[in-house]
Amino acid sequence: MWHTVRNYGLYGLLRLALNWVHTRLRFPQARIVRRPAYVRGTGRIRLGPGFTSGPGLRIDCFGDDAVLLIGPQVQVNDRVHIGSMLSGVNIGKGAIIGAGSVVTASLPEYTISFGAPARVIRRFDLASAKWVAAQ
Repeated sequence: MWHTVRNYGLYGLLRLALNWVHTRLRFPQARIVRRPAYVRGTGRIRLGPGFTSGPGLRIDCFGDDAVLLIGPQVQVNDRVHIGSMLSGVNIGKGAIIGAGSVVTASLPEYTISFGAPARVIRRFDLASAKWVAAQ
């Protein structure tokens, strides 16, 4: 615990703790949201059951009609910024978003995406049960 106080300072540790409590109260179905995670906005944000994120997740959803829906069983890796400025951004079931990605548009189910802005690199082909290059 003292190494955390040394790294973040007492104010930073308090901010991390309050942010964790806020995230757990706002998204009780999410399985793991590792700290530090910043979820803010005036729009509607929904994290599906089984949602998992690494440390450094940042979700921004601002605007009168802004909506960010993240489906069930989605894994988001370290230091990902998901920004929703438009309505109807949806991250599909089973999607994997790489570290350092900025998600600005909807991502389909069972895909691997990364980059700034995030783009689909691979998709899971259900017929062959293999990951194939996105077209």
